[in-house]
Amino acid sequence: MPSQTTSPQQSLSGQSPPGPTSVADFTRTAPERPNLADWQTKELAMASALRDSLVALAASPSVEAAFSQILDSVASVIAYEGATILLFEAGQARVAQARGFGAETQSIIQNALLPTTKSHFQRLLETQQPYLIQDTRLDPEWLFIPGTDWIRASLGVPIVIEERVIGLIAVDSSQPGAFDANDVARVQLFARIAALAINNAYQNDRLAELVEARTLQLQQAKSSLELKEALLRSAQSIAHMGSWTYDPITQRMEWSDELLRFIARDRDQGAPSMEEIATMLPPEEVAAFKEVVRQIENLQAPIEAEFSFVRPGDEERRHIFVRAEMIAQTGASPQMQGIVLDITTRKQAEEALRKALAQEKALNELKSRFVAMASHEFHNPLSIMLANIESLRAHWRHQSETTTEHQLAAIQNQASLLNDIIRRLLELLRIQAGAVEFQPVRVELTNICRNVLTQLQRAAPYLPAVQMDAPAKPVWVWDDAVYLHRIVSDLVSNAQKYTLNDAPVQVTVTATHAGATLRIEDHGIGIAPDDLAHLYEPFYRGANVQAIPGIGLGMALVKHLVDLHQADIQVDSEIGRGTCVTLQLPLAPVGDAT
Repeated sequence: MPSQTTSPQQSLSGQSPPGPTSVADFTRTAPERPNLADWQTKELAMASALRDSLVALAASPSVEAAFSQILDSVASVIAYEGATILLFEAGQARVAQARGFGAETQSIIQNALLPTTKSHFQRLLETQQPYLIQDTRLDPEWLFIPGTDWIRASLGVPIVIEERVIGLIAVDSSQPGAFDANDVARVQLFARIAALAINNAYQNDRLAELVEARTLQLQQAKSSLELKEALLRSAQSIAHMGSWTYDPITQRMEWSDELLRFIARDRDQGAPSMEEIATMLPPEEVAAFKEVVRQIENLQAPIEAEFSFVRPGDEERRHIFVRAEMIAQTGASPQMQGIVLDITTRKQAEEALRKALAQEKALNELKSRFVAMASHEFHNPLSIMLANIESLRAHWRHQSETTTEHQLAAIQNQASLLNDIIRRLLELLRIQAGAVEFQPVRVELTNICRNVLTQLQRAAPYLPAVQMDAPAKPVWVWDDAVYLHRIVSDLVSNAQKYTLNDAPVQVTVTATHAGATLRIEDHGIGIAPDDLAHLYEPFYRGANVQAIPGIGLGMALVKHLVDLHQADIQVDSEIGRGTCVTLQLPLAPVGDAT
């Protein structure tokens, strides 16, 4: 354990070091002359390095390329001799990218798996805070890897995704005390970009795997269908599944044993009558069957037809192909003969192919919507961030402190927006994969709604007001409190978001012996009937909301969460009149306080 490890806010002596102790303090506080020019130069280099890293992130889906650019960018603002990006996997740290080491040392560290029980790793995982080691030789538990004994000073900044440390950026120097809290603050910015790169890589890999799996399923279904069609063509040419003959003079019909077994009849029962056959057919096919029988009785040319039927005592619907033709006989009157082929497998394969094609079409539409969403919702925040960074770089020396603060706030807001988009994508994937913990308890619905309305009002007081009507008595439901809060929050915020005329949103809670009802009604822009059919599809957005920010994930998440609650949701809407969402929730068992 590195006993001399310090936080970025504390020096080895235990006193707070001079200068800024956080990223915000560092960007606000300029040193007094004569170091002002140097400080401004570093800040310009920092802005340029951040821009280059963000450009690399936007231009390439490769996490390795983003990591490489990040270490290059760190080198432009911090004088280091060695730097690494490590990822934590199964209690060990693996080097994903390294700089400044000799070829032999580079090979050693990239193949090494370092235990995370070492002090600085363990503390970083527990606290999610950076570490700063002023002198490794004063740390009795510092881990020396062969070829790295030159390291005297080191700092490490965690890479955090969804409040979980998944790795770190480490910077090393041969000079004791080479780094300070300002350096830590700078590296923290690059750690956030590294987190975005990992998240982007995960999303790209997940989408690629999904497309590959669906494509493979379609190819397998197509290959299976082609094989079955080949076997069927062979069977049609060399074998009959069943056969029958009919003498128009004597009106005698004979069925083969195979055909009798096909409809679950034995030889003693004989061939069924036309009326008996008609009872096996679906009602919608009876008329067509009687027409084919009429044509057979007046047969002039071969007849082919397809029917479906259900055998007595069997619920499975089967499909058959029937062919009939008149065969001339020497010394006797012509006789009618027919064959019956079971095409159930072919029909099932055709249906499977239709479903696979529909799934592939849906996947392609999902991919197109995702690309359209990503090109807009990712491009806009990145453009705003890059524009502000460029402005900082160009006008840093001349603009006011207030302007600088506004530009930094804009960069932070857009980064938060990107992080929220990625968080929602990951949340939807976890729910679809069944990787969420659903823990229903006895929850009071009215309080949940009031808490949501209070939070929304504080967060966005400029949005339309929300009016609530609820019974005086508590309405206890059996739900997961966290997910129920999310459902109500998303539905109410949607109602506010798409109400452009400031008309109030109405929230109504009612309860009966059958269950609880939550009704959220707005007088906003409404949803077109064609769009209602796609309301719960990820990344789908209505034609009349394209100018309103959004990624089309809210209602998809709500629907999955509603299904988890075994609840029902209904949406009624009319363009220009507004939308009403009705949620039916199960009541909590009486007397259950868990």
